[in-house]
Amino acid sequence: TIVATNNAPTADFSISPATGTAPLNATCHSQRRWQTCAAALERGRYFSRHGAYSDAFNFFNKAAEADPKNPEAYNRRARVEWQLEKNDEALEDVRYAIKLNPDYAEAFCTRAAILNSTGNYHDAIVDTALAVDLKPKLKEAYTIQASAYRNLKQYREADELMQKLA
Repeated sequence: TIVATNNAPTADFSISPATGTAPLNATCHSQRRWQTCAAALERGRYFSRHGAYSDAFNFFNKAAEADPKNPEAYNRRARVEWQLEKNDEALEDVRYAIKLNPDYAEAFCTRAAILNSTGNYHDAIVDTALAVDLKPKLKEAYTIQASAYRNLKQYREADELMQKLA
């Protein structure tokens, strides 16, 4: 259940959104930590969507503190750090997200976007290829890869990727 307060959502996740049930064998402490992380992620996504990156960072930071093994918290925090032009911190966070979940295609896209924006076009292409291998329908991967190819002045490759998206 999402409740809007002061134009910012809060979340009540006493029931798992994935299964529709309470987590099995969850102690009050671990369930409370999960709820804190889920609520912080929800609020962080809200602020990020609305361009309030400092606020989003604070909520993604709370999510990471509540659940240090949640790769989404680190990936999303990396995205807002990148928006705040804190590229070194962003790369550190997204690398940790990938370490936590090596099959997290969205994290490879995050790292590719950061690498592309910092002129590491070849590495960005490698990361987008990894993302596509993991999740072939991830449109963001193709878009970032096409951008990296354009930055390398490899326009034919960029156009082919954009045609795949169309």
